[in-house]
Amino acid sequence: MRFIYETATRKMGAALLEWKGVDRAAGITRFPREIEKNGKPREIPLVGVIGDVIERRWAARTYQTKLGPALARYVFHRGDGQVIVNPRRAWANATAAAGVPGLLLHDLRRSTVKNLIAAGVDQVTAMKVTGHRSLQVFQRYNIVHHRRRAPRPGADAGRDRCTPEQGDTHPLGSGVQKGSK
Repeated sequence: MRFIYETATRKMGAALLEWKGVDRAAGITRFPREIEKNGKPREIPLVGVIGDVIERRWAARTYQTKLGPALARYVFHRGDGQVIVNPRRAWANATAAAGVPGLLLHDLRRSTVKNLIAAGVDQVTAMKVTGHRSLQVFQRYNIVHHRRRAPRPGADAGRDRCTPEQGDTHPLGSGVQKGSK
């Protein structure tokens, strides 16, 4: 889930990411156009937490079969090498444990957009990172964060928090100058 947050990847984009799209030596993850909603390939640098997640997944790529060990095709797999199609139960358990029940997996994508902008990444670069082709759609994701606002009476308090950790800034924003292209 942290990978989805850090890269603004859609659920199925992460689920269908194959090891052939990960170039650890070059430090790049390539999302082919076939798994991107907008039909355009996208590259994400393997920096900070993103690189750490990929290294942990690399260590977990081996699984056992009746014939012995095998290597998973997918970066994120169920432990038997098969693609994770529906992470709802795991997500529900994770959000409950984190104290933010009701947080949507797609909320992580919104948080990434917001945090990229807050970290000083220009819109053009942020749109390349997130895969948004339209400024209009990108702006819908760049929502105002209500971290300091008290939850509405009767509202699910978890829905008012959209970052996994309070005060998070985005690692792809470090080293990028404001207004740079």
